[in-house]
Amino acid sequence: MPEELIVFTFPFSPMLNVIRDGCNLPNVKFIVIEDNRNILVRILSMFFLFFKMHSLALLCMTNKKKYNEIRDLCKNTNHSFLFWSSDYTKHWYIISKLFKAKSKYCFSWGPVEESSHLSRKIFFINKAKKIGIRFFTMNPFDAKKYNMYLTTQVYRKNWNITQSTINSDFFFLGKTKGRDVILKQLEENLKQRQYKVNFQLYEDLPKQFVTFEEYIRQAASSRCIVDVVATKYNQTGLTLRPLEALFFKKKLLTTCKDLKEYDFYHPDNIFIIDINNPCLDGIEDFMSKPFHEIDESIANQYDINNWLRTYFIKETN
Repeated sequence: MPEELIVFTFPFSPMLNVIRDGCNLPNVKFIVIEDNRNILVRILSMFFLFFKMHSLALLCMTNKKKYNEIRDLCKNTNHSFLFWSSDYTKHWYIISKLFKAKSKYCFSWGPVEESSHLSRKIFFINKAKKIGIRFFTMNPFDAKKYNMYLTTQVYRKNWNITQSTINSDFFFLGKTKGRDVILKQLEENLKQRQYKVNFQLYEDLPKQFVTFEEYIRQAASSRCIVDVVATKYNQTGLTLRPLEALFFKKKLLTTCKDLKEYDFYHPDNIFIIDINNPCLDGIEDFMSKPFHEIDESIANQYDINNWLRTYFIKETN
């Protein structure tokens, strides 16, 4: 039978909507940690961490109720830990010191270098490795530079979304991340070609940013999802957008040239442009062709349930 996997994460909407809500495996449990943002308490947690008072450090980082939940769920040592995101490695390090597990993994669901405190992150990644946490990433650059195990990108297959009326031809919503020039260029070029474009670009996400559910609704209401890889952070792996296009059966306009090597690539579905010379010649012919159905067995490989079984869940006697 498969061992139990406990997934620790923070209340990050894509993670909760895509991963937690998309997972239906009975042996996978999720613990969502609310990080304590009080600056004085955070300083106190570092004091306790320095003196190896890990229980008090974790109490300061979260709260007593969440600490008790973690403690109760981790009483049985016949399980493994999966820490989702390398951004909170300090928390993962403390939990690993406090509670036993058969295996401890950390998955970086995005480029390591997309961080305002990179040196601090690398410090705790190295400390976590020394106590047996194995790091995984979907980004080939990070796998090579930071000595991590490489996985595929992951998404959710089943959504409770009614078929939406198509109200845009091309859709992009998100932070610019150094991509503002090419995104604005694409937006203008597509408008000149008489396409209906829904581009919502943000330098920093506003407080009243659309919910993730609304983002999904808008993606499902478009004909083609636009994907521009953030080379600023050395992202060489897939963003979520190619898998959104795959599972929602949408066309994809992308700068990720490596997509030609993926098993779900088909030229009727994916239009690849050069990030340094984003030429759209041929886009009209591309958009006129129907979506080419991809074999379900191929798409299933990227679904969270099969993905967890492949990389993190072991069969036990």
